[in-house]
Amino acid sequence: MNNEPWMIFIVVFATLLAAAFTSATVPVRQRFLNFDPKYFRRIKVKFPAFLFAGIGDKTTSDVKNYGVIAPMFALHLLGYLWTVLLVTAVPVLYYRFGVDLDVLVVVPFGVALIHMITVIAVEAGCSSYAKRKLSEEEIALSE
Repeated sequence: MNNEPWMIFIVVFATLLAAAFTSATVPVRQRFLNFDPKYFRRIKVKFPAFLFAGIGDKTTSDVKNYGVIAPMFALHLLGYLWTVLLVTAVPVLYYRFGVDLDVLVVVPFGVALIHMITVIAVEAGCSSYAKRKLSEEEIALSE
């Protein structure tokens, strides 16, 4: 019995799932971050603002007026780049280079995992930086 049609379906499903994950991770996680973005340089996004999310309340989450902090803007772009890369690379790897379907099931999830680790590391760094700046500000005010 030929399992190739099922494996192609599984590879396509895994690729689409990983692509959705890489493109949606940063905007969704941005909504739940709780550090003050005022310590970072912001990039205002006029179009396509719906693809980007800001940190915090209504004021700071408005990307058209307030902007997106630079590290998160880079993560947004990286996520969208990974998405496009996944959707284009997997079919090319299979049809042009003959990579096994077993390998192509793992590749999208590996990319999604690497992206998630990067997002968590950058968020932790930004949070640590914001907390350090806040404590320095509090120390300066108390003197």
